[in-house]
Order: sequence, then structure tokens, then C-alpha cells
Amino acid sequence: MSEIKVDNLTGKTTAKTVTVTVGATATQSLEVGLIKAWVSIDDTNPPIKRNSGVGDSLNISSIGDGGALQFNLNFANFFSNDTYAFAGCSGNRDITTTGNRSLVNYATPTTSVKRFYCSGGGSDEDVSCMLTGDLA
Repeated sequence: MSEIKVDNLTGKTTAKTVTVTVGATATQSLEVGLIKAWVSIDDTNPPIKRNSGVGDSLNISSIGDGGALQFNLNFANFFSNDTYAFAGCSGNRDITTTGNRSLVNYATPTTSVKRFYCSGGGSDEDVSCMLTGDLA
């Protein structure tokens, strides 16, 4: 098996153009297939990033408290437009409360912040989400 160790990958034609084989013959842009932001949130007051409150995330500069189970993810590096994809889940840490909650938009996304809330959530929620799209 061959191994390549590098610190940076730059496309030959343009900096962002690095293509990888993702099947027998299919190819995909490496940049397009990467997660651009993720976070695991401890729903305290105010909400914090899980495991230290500071660093357990990617591309999230801070988390704003938008109200009861409402979160504002502030991006360190902005998205190039507001059509990025968002996915996540939430569940209660109390083992007597079962079931996951839906994460729902409560405002139009912008390139710098994603606002959402936990549908049907209670107190003491664990929230995890990830986003993908083009960065500015």
C-alpha cells in the first residue's frame, strides 16, 4: 500500500480544484465533499460547546442563546451564500426522557450565522449538528 504525507493539497489548475475518485469510475471535488462546520452543544445557560466550552467544534466562533432551546451558530469563516446544508439531532441527557428532537430553522440562514431551535425539546439537551456548502 502506498502512502502520501503532505501538509497542503492545492489543485493544479486552480487552488480549490482537487478531484478524488469515489467509486470505480466516479469522481468528486474534494472541497465540495468536506464538512465546513460542526459543533456539539451543551444546552446550559448560556449554551456552550461540549468538552471545554471553547474548542470542540469546527468553524464555529461562538454560540448565541436565541431563547429557550434556540441557538445561533456564529461562523469563524463565512459561507459564500445562504444555501448551505444543515443537519443535526438533539436528545435529552436525562435517561428517563426518551426520544430525539428535530432541529428546525427559526430564521432565514445567513452567510455568517445559522439560527435553529429544538422542536419538542426540554431542558438539559445535547445538540449536535454539521454544515456543508461553499465557504467564502
